[in-house]
Amino acid sequence: MQFPKRGGDSQNNIGNMGDTNTRCFAQRYELDIQIDDYLGAKVWRAYDSKLEIPVTVLLLPDDDSRSEHLINSCLEAAELESPNVVAINNVIQHNFVAGFDDGSQDHSFVGIVSEEVSGQNLTELLARTRDEFSLIETLNYANELAHVLQSTHSQGVTHGHLRTSDVLITDSHTLRLAGFGICESLVLENRDADVFDDIRDFGLVTFELLTCVKPFADCDVRCLEEDLRPSMVRRDIQIDIDEFFACTQNGTYASMSQVVEDLDSLVARYKGFKVIEPQHIIIQNANLVGAFLTKTKLRAVTACLLILLGFGALSLIMLTASFGTRAVPSAMLPSDFAGPTPSFTNSGFPVAASKYFYPSTISDYDPLGDGQENPNLARLAIDGNLKSTWRTEHYKEINLAGKAGVGLLVDLGKTLKPNALFIHFYTPGHNAKLFLSNSANVEVAGVKPYGQVFKSAKLKIFMNVNAQSGRYLLIWLTRLPKGTDGNFVGGVNEIQVRL
Repeated sequence: MQFPKRGGDSQNNIGNMGDTNTRCFAQRYELDIQIDDYLGAKVWRAYDSKLEIPVTVLLLPDDDSRSEHLINSCLEAAELESPNVVAINNVIQHNFVAGFDDGSQDHSFVGIVSEEVSGQNLTELLARTRDEFSLIETLNYANELAHVLQSTHSQGVTHGHLRTSDVLITDSHTLRLAGFGICESLVLENRDADVFDDIRDFGLVTFELLTCVKPFADCDVRCLEEDLRPSMVRRDIQIDIDEFFACTQNGTYASMSQVVEDLDSLVARYKGFKVIEPQHIIIQNANLVGAFLTKTKLRAVTACLLILLGFGALSLIMLTASFGTRAVPSAMLPSDFAGPTPSFTNSGFPVAASKYFYPSTISDYDPLGDGQENPNLARLAIDGNLKSTWRTEHYKEINLAGKAGVGLLVDLGKTLKPNALFIHFYTPGHNAKLFLSNSANVEVAGVKPYGQVFKSAKLKIFMNVNAQSGRYLLIWLTRLPKGTDGNFVGGVNEIQVRL
């Protein structure tokens, strides 16, 4: 989760909020400004009237199914002894918000009170500085983060959902890590995070730190199924760094101690390394969505063009030679070589000219039930993380106990014409229909679907769909796989749309 930065007039007045319009949690924490809504939990910048210090307060309704897990995880995280971890000052299990007459005082909340850290998170820092970091600087940041995780693991505490927004760089240029106990509880369903979760997430954060590119959300879908490497994006990255990243993703490392040992060696090796300025060409930039073309891929493009020219010349010779015969073939080029030269994505793989659209607005869709299907988890299907999951409720029957379906509604923001869709289900065995509409109230009865999935045998489904236009894309689940508890539950890890 992202913690606030202090500044402005509200900073100077935050300790003087004694008037009757002040929201106050647990008769102690004066709530100033809401700074985030993290998966249904509201995050406030606040003031501790007892200790007279600024703090951050996360409030989750105590009737939320995740509240008990949140309490237990944060009580455990509060015991961490590390100067590089954002401290949890207090865990309040059941209390009320007094203040504005908006109904808040009628609801009981779990409150997690954390220290306020002055600085900026790594997502903001990378967006601002982008190409200003040298390779050794990025490796040093990654190494410092690895040592923090090694320390927390030695105390029996894992993070569970590490992202660059959880890595804070203070005004004094020290690294602090936020979200312990919180991210795990709000993202993971009915399970605790393990060491392998943290190692994989650490590798993805390191990839983004090295390249300024999110490895899943910003790369072509083909990258998810191929050998994605940092050197595909940044030309001064050598094979040893590529291999290190691969080891964080494929289960080679069994502990953060092994990660730290190898990363220490990498840092020592690159301390005298001659810096080559990264040559990144930004072709898209929105919320740190970027794709970069390196000199290596320029060579690949050149090689591909030379190969195509070679085949063209060969075909021309064959065609010319055939003019002397009576039987001239009607088509000399195989269909694989016909048509325009393919373009290249930032992964270096040739694909048809297209671009990926990363939606920012999504909601659950349950018009035939109670109107809600785990709405607080819906945004996990577009967060760029293949491990986080929106899941349906648990059903007694495979066909949702007679209900025609339930799903996710993606708002594309405007009328678009997608030509392909990538869905990563959390487990095989789904039936799904896709509908495209210009209305948020999507009609599914008697309407031909935009695309369909039958008993998905794979987690990753990449489908071409009918060229229709619409603003709202509905992923409508009509058959659910069987869960370990004997009930039927469906889920989606990630959605990507190709235009």
